[in-house]
Amino acid sequence: MVLCIKSTSLSSLIHNYSIIAFFHFLIFVLNIQKGATVLMWINL
Repeated sequence: MVLCIKSTSLSSLIHNYSIIAFFHFLIFVLNIQKGATVLMWINL
């Protein structure tokens, strides 16, 4: 019973971590795009 609860909490932890990592990656990509557009405007 304890093992079942442990594995469930571990899987939910991994699930939450993957969601957080995905959002961090999304923000990272958006920041790169923003920086690229700023550099393009500076070059213009």
